[in-house]
Amino acid sequence: MGSGRRKRKKTGKRLLYGIIAITFVLACILSYFYLQQPQPKEWAHKAAIVDHLSFRNETANQTFVNASGNVLEKAGFVVDYYGGEEVTVDFYKGLLTRGYGLIVLRVHSALIGTTESLGLFTSEHYYPDNIPPAYYEDAYHKRLVEAYFTEEERERGESYFAITPNFIEEYGNFRDTTVIIMGCDGLKYNRTAEAFIKEGAKVCIGWNGLVSTPHTDYATTCLLQCLARENTVDKAVKIQ
Repeated sequence: MGSGRRKRKKTGKRLLYGIIAITFVLACILSYFYLQQPQPKEWAHKAAIVDHLSFRNETANQTFVNASGNVLEKAGFVVDYYGGEEVTVDFYKGLLTRGYGLIVLRVHSALIGTTESLGLFTSEHYYPDNIPPAYYEDAYHKRLVEAYFTEEERERGESYFAITPNFIEEYGNFRDTTVIIMGCDGLKYNRTAEAFIKEGAKVCIGWNGLVSTPHTDYATTCLLQCLARENTVDKAVKIQ
């Protein structure tokens, strides 16, 4: 873009279809660093469930919200829940600095164009001719990009802002946080995990390919149950 419009990366149509696919896709949950370490006892017992998927009826799942919240509360966590409409650019800026011991990102995600970076969706509409001035710098430095579920929706003006690893590196400030990325391709490449780890996260867990919403909900609930029983991250991931 020029001074008024910044260049942006577009998320790939094919990969974005996978975000809301209902067909089970074989994929392994991977953890990125410190796989052999037990759950750190010094974690702040404060967890965030970021339920971006709830803002679309086809991906809302109150059963997951209830089950995961109950597991964490029984494990001694104070749980903060954030629904889809709350997930804006400014929300992410705050989330990355609030000192959570555990962050569960039930968030639509997709690879950005032909790059090895992942975009985590917001629920904030993207209008190419009306980008808020406060977002210019982040857009210029590719911390914010355009994201859409299908090409048809994009053409209808149904695009959204998404944050990138550059955004995490700019605003992140973690203290041995465990981050679970529930969306597609969270660890297909290491770039996103590296951004979380660089800013102080202890562990980043995600999928290395496409995944359906029902499957990621089920697998993540099981993962949280395993972690709550104080299994190592490595063991909890392999159980899935």
